[in-house]
Amino acid sequence: MKIYFPNNLFGHIVGESYQLALKENIQFINSNEISKRINEEDNSAGMIPTLDLINNRNFFVSAKTGISFDGALNPGYYYYGENQKSLTDIYLTGDVTSVEVILTKVLLSELYNISPQIHITVNKRPEKDKTFLVVGDLNFSEGIAMSGVSLSEEIEDHLEVPFVNFIMASREESTMKEINKNLSEINESLNWQDLTRSYNFSEDTNEYIENNISSLISQFDERDLEGIRQLLLLPYYYQMIDDMIEVKFVD
Repeated sequence: MKIYFPNNLFGHIVGESYQLALKENIQFINSNEISKRINEEDNSAGMIPTLDLINNRNFFVSAKTGISFDGALNPGYYYYGENQKSLTDIYLTGDVTSVEVILTKVLLSELYNISPQIHITVNKRPEKDKTFLVVGDLNFSEGIAMSGVSLSEEIEDHLEVPFVNFIMASREESTMKEINKNLSEINESLNWQDLTRSYNFSEDTNEYIENNISSLISQFDERDLEGIRQLLLLPYYYQMIDDMIEVKFVD
């Protein structure tokens, strides 16, 4: 079995918390490549961006685990350009997925009644005269997360449920059941501080992460499952897709 995880700080923290029977099967890759790998490989699973289910409705989804956020800490932060009079152009950079593209469209439609033009750029630091959504560890390696607007908090304010960024999914129900069976021994005593500090972030960034790490959720309860349902309703409500998505949860 292969289990694919997003190659970011949170993917590594959650992956390291799994017991050895699962952890030895984990590979870390770009978030936007995980669903493709699952479609190509039998007996595989992965933490896919939640809104990837739009094009992968046959996937089975774990009701027990994923990567969810209930606070400011998360992989995505907006940085608004100085003296900008319009938000019609938004630049997305980093490990961008379907989640960030769709939610940016939803949020700007809801908050400002505009339909932004989305530009996907290479990994780079935000420019002062443009509005950026930076996705992934670039927020922390550049030491800028503290000055950004958290995507997680924006979604929580809108939906009043946790922001479920990634869900554990597979094409095979049997694979998902096997993973769920091995989740009873998640290591809650993992020394994530050592893992975080191995990234050599600035002290201010490390302090920000440590003060907000309680936002990170990997063991799901009903609030997280409702967060998945609510997130998947957004593209339907905003007429981006024609049919609602029925999630094939596996307990």
